Amino acid sequence: MSRKTIPKKTRLELYEKYNHRCGYCGCEIAYKDIQVDHLKPVYVHGEYLGDMDSEKLNDISNFIPACRQCNLYKSTFELEEFRYRLAVKYGLIEEKERPIVFVLKNGGKIMSFNEFVRWCNERACDG
Repeated sequence: MSRKTIPKKTRLELYEKYNHRCGYCGCEIAYKDIQVDHLKPVYVHGEYLGDMDSEKLNDISNFIPACRQCNLYKSTFELEEFRYRLAVKYGLIEEKERPIVFVLKNGGKIMSFNEFVRWCNERACDG
């Protein structure tokens, strides 16, 4: 699928609707710097999704004005994944890596993730 040119009228309508601001981070952007992004990505990892028809994909409801930084950072992420990444980037939420611990009812044994995987594999081989 080839990308369609977004008409000037649509670009201006989006620019006004979002009060001259990026729809993602809210920074003020000049009209000449506006980048129109698809809320629902057209491509993910270089592959065309094809889950929306061309008319819906290129409808104004699937467009959002973006500053250059947000448009590049969003890339091909779905909106919720991008919001999560922004929240982490700006310190609104903090990711913490912690070991996953499973508590099994058979004796209440606490296992690490790797122990749990081994335990599951052993049970699968028994069946």
